[in-house]
Amino acid sequence: RVAGAPNATLRQELEATMREFYVKSGSFILKAQPMDLLAGVDTYQIPVQPDGNVLYIYGVLIDDRFVRFTGTETPAEFILRDTPSQDKVGAMVPVVALKPLQYDTVPEYTETYDFDTILDGAAGRLFNMPDKPWTNPNQARTSLQRFRVGMGQARVRTRNSYTKNNTQTRFPPWA
Repeated sequence: RVAGAPNATLRQELEATMREFYVKSGSFILKAQPMDLLAGVDTYQIPVQPDGNVLYIYGVLIDDRFVRFTGTETPAEFILRDTPSQDKVGAMVPVVALKPLQYDTVPEYTETYDFDTILDGAAGRLFNMPDKPWTNPNQARTSLQRFRVGMGQARVRTRNSYTKNNTQTRFPPWA
């Protein structure tokens, strides 16, 4: 899409685009390392993850079942609704959204659903660079607009995957 751009510039803008995409959409999701469940303790801190920094907690699994929890001001901390009555080693697994530390590999679902969105974002950033042979403000505006719409769609898709609320259907007034 962007002829003449050096590979180093392409890689830099692609990483910046992916960082923005994952931070704003919260769609780099994985199960964190298993944690021990302690009797009488309801507040837990997710340990530092090797793949990235915790942005959001989408769910907490105890014995492979989602349980209710409340987030705190600290992104990697949560409070279980029901205090456990017994200790269980490695029984709790948080499902988290991360800001990746490296962008060399991406989850398969990103490639499947968001490939074009990330491509639009990188192209828009490159087209938006001033005084370059590939500068194109009109194409930059179009590409960045598609990127922002795609980020919104990814955010909605991701959050809907972890909600227990029913989707509300509302018919138009003329129906």
